[in-house]
Amino acid sequence: MKLLVEIEDQLAGIAAGIMVIAFTEKYFKIPYSKTLLIISLGLFFIFLLLDIFYNFVDIGGQHIGWMVLAQISSLIDIALVASLFSWLTKFNIPYLTEIVVPYFENPSIVLGVGFFFVISSVIWLIIYFTDF
Repeated sequence: MKLLVEIEDQLAGIAAGIMVIAFTEKYFKIPYSKTLLIISLGLFFIFLLLDIFYNFVDIGGQHIGWMVLAQISSLIDIALVASLFSWLTKFNIPYLTEIVVPYFENPSIVLGVGFFFVISSVIWLIIYFTDF
């Protein structure tokens, strides 16, 4: 168990993805979406760090292939979360700010990142509940 349940990082990922999608205002709008997005990205980041740690703690309880895939997915999520945070707050994060953040000037990329968070989290939820 990480904090409360094992799937809290997926739930945080879905929430962060929905907030990213809402921030683009393409499909729906949420009031104060920038502030809520920064908060949800911060929480998602914390849960991602806990997920990486938990995968190493639970190394015997899962297939090595799923563990490696989970670690890769978490690292991609961390890079995207940190890049979005850098973009929204204008905080300079070496390499990410120079390499990834310029892509966020295109609203389609930001929307795609939101959908990536939601879809990847839903896939991990399906894997968790079907007990692959």
